[in-house]
Amino acid sequence: MERAACRGMPVRRFQHYQAASLRQQLWSDIDTSRRPIVVADGFCPGCGRPAPLHELLKLIRPLNGLLIVDDTQALGVWGHMPSRTTPYGQAGGGSLRLQAVQSPHVVLISSLAKGFGVPAAMLAGHSALVEAFETRSETRTHCSPPSMAAIQSAAQAMAVNRDHGDALRLRLARRVMRIRTGMARAGYSTQQSIFPVQTLMPRTTLDAVMLHALLLRRGVRTVLHQAGDGTEARLSFLITARHTSDDIDEAVQTLAQVSRVNRVAKSKRTVEVTHGAAITGRSRSL
Repeated sequence: MERAACRGMPVRRFQHYQAASLRQQLWSDIDTSRRPIVVADGFCPGCGRPAPLHELLKLIRPLNGLLIVDDTQALGVWGHMPSRTTPYGQAGGGSLRLQAVQSPHVVLISSLAKGFGVPAAMLAGHSALVEAFETRSETRTHCSPPSMAAIQSAAQAMAVNRDHGDALRLRLARRVMRIRTGMARAGYSTQQSIFPVQTLMPRTTLDAVMLHALLLRRGVRTVLHQAGDGTEARLSFLITARHTSDDIDEAVQTLAQVSRVNRVAKSKRTVEVTHGAAITGRSRSL
């Protein structure tokens, strides 16, 4: 998108996963000489929702548009036909499999570094489109190819996914549900999703920056990041199939312990109003 913008192509944003917003953008100032290309993440860990792929495709098909799906989060985790016994679905094919999407108007790109742990990226789509990309793309001109070690790692990851992927995803789902239950007992809530990135929901007594530091001092590594709108800090736990039940219980126990310290520190940083003047403590710089 950055390269297209630099070459003078109009780039517009639509509201997060809102098909109505995309419709407005597509038809507000339509140029029939240009093929619309829509770019979206297949799954958003921030809100815990998949992209409405069918709705987006319904809008761009009449315009011969193209939907580019970045499926880095979902590939290797979500699959087709989720059920009670297979919460993430089967086979780990990502967002297209999860939503049963098959269309020549879709291109899927993804890093393999998340679900498969391989430092490589892939592109998939209609055979004619992939062939055209191979012929016209400048990727091979400007980028080095993946190493043989990365290629072999990808092949091994595909073999593991084929033979043991569903069992690993079931184990992962159980770990995620375990930490969600533990967090709820500790007084915390997360977004309504079993995706293995569990983000604490904001509340007045939650100081995400201090909580991150307190957890790190006790050996629990979390991810501190900004909310989607960039207004506040959020704290996320990343769970993998390698985590044991003891790992999850220890993390939850540590969270419960440090949250008491966090609440005390947060209360001390509450703004007090005296004679119309706001008084804050130095700890705000943390």
